[in-house]
Amino acid sequence: MDYKNKELCKIRTITTFISLDNNKENWFEKINSASDFCLNMSKEFTSNDYTVQSIRIVTNPFGEYLNTDCLANARADLSYLNNLLNSFNTAGLRIRFAIGEARTKEEIEFLPELIKEFGDLCNVCVNVNQDEFGVLDNELIKNSVKAVQKISEITARGEGNFNFTVNFNCEPLIPYFPASYHRKDLGNRFVIGLETPDLLVNALSNYNEANNKRNQTIRNEITDAQSHNDQFKITTR
Repeated sequence: MDYKNKELCKIRTITTFISLDNNKENWFEKINSASDFCLNMSKEFTSNDYTVQSIRIVTNPFGEYLNTDCLANARADLSYLNNLLNSFNTAGLRIRFAIGEARTKEEIEFLPELIKEFGDLCNVCVNVNQDEFGVLDNELIKNSVKAVQKISEITARGEGNFNFTVNFNCEPLIPYFPASYHRKDLGNRFVIGLETPDLLVNALSNYNEANNKRNQTIRNEITDAQSHNDQFKITTR
């Protein structure tokens, strides 16, 4: 069985992880650098006959760089960020953006309106941690539930919840959205996310086909053996 067919293993995403601060003058350079990195890597994969579906950028928690004093200020900063992202030439590739994690009640309360306005350029998560006794942060869970409910009410068909998730026991540097988040102390990183269902289906189909042939061979051998034995049956009365 040959599993080197690259059509069966697509590159779902090339995801870069960067850190921003509240100095907006630095945002363009950092995001542009991340975008260029993704595009160059995409060209390399494409030249080797892989399909690249999207490029993605993930930041540290948005409260570390967006002005979260009020919803209006957060919206203004995200609008500025949105304009930056739309100004880049991504060679026809879909670019997606995650603003990191929401960590406070106030930040979580902003999410429905921000997701409604900015959609796929505002992917975000909440990480629910345990205390020293292994008890989950129930207040964070309840605040997140309220956000999910409101998102379902104010976005078309509730689809804004595809841009928001609540994580339990999830590490940073996940390449897939919206569970992805980043921490400053990790530095700049990148992760390749694969799409492998076609490969799995192909592998299982080949296995089943080979297994069926093997089973049929065994059945044929048993039948032949029984037929051979029948020729030498001794009957006693």
